[in-house]
Amino acid sequence: MTDNNLFVVSDVPPKGKGLIATTKIPKGTRIIAEPLLIKVPQVGIAETNGLCAGPDEEDGAVFLATSRINHSCKPNAQNRWNQGLGKITVHAVEDIEQGQEITITYLGNPEVYEERQKKLKNAFGFDCCCRLCSLSPAERDLDDKLIKEIDHLQEDLENEDSILESPIRCLDRIYKVVSQLEAQGVGTSLVPTLFASAMGVAVAHSDLARAKVFAQLSLKGCTISVDQKPQGAHRGPFQA
Repeated sequence: MTDNNLFVVSDVPPKGKGLIATTKIPKGTRIIAEPLLIKVPQVGIAETNGLCAGPDEEDGAVFLATSRINHSCKPNAQNRWNQGLGKITVHAVEDIEQGQEITITYLGNPEVYEERQKKLKNAFGFDCCCRLCSLSPAERDLDDKLIKEIDHLQEDLENEDSILESPIRCLDRIYKVVSQLEAQGVGTSLVPTLFASAMGVAVAHSDLARAKVFAQLSLKGCTISVDQKPQGAHRGPFQA
């Protein structure tokens, strides 16, 4: 399939085919960088294993290796279209052991269990049994509580009054959410964006020293997971 010696395509019951690591893959490693094979209409993405063909594309695309990667709500890799390369890239967001399946998420930001299950069933026709969805009910409740807190935090970060009136509270909430995300190993793509938002809070209050630290943390997270600058950072009136 490719000359990549980091993985092989193998049977992954009951999913069908998937990518299996042939060696230990350290966090931050670029596993794949490949051009698209063919574009597919939005309506055909689920049927063809289509992925994003670019940052402004509504249609999807089929890739030789990346389209073989199965979903996990707690993935060990992340895919992103790299505009500079004109290719899709996949990076390890945690250490992947030899023999372990390489996974990405088919969803966007983290969502609660019931919503994830419904979206995956409707869009892709399967019931997810990944390591996150297989948690005990009590553990799932804790995870859902964190995801709801993330939703509320993002709403507040879009509110200029919250940023200007309660900066310490905003930064404290960002710190707590990031700490929980990193502890649970979920929302990897969200962490750099949250650090970018924290930078915006600091800049709004002329705390440039703290803003520099948050900017470095955001850039570090993006470099590890997607090998490019932060995407989707908040750019409201409170941000420079």
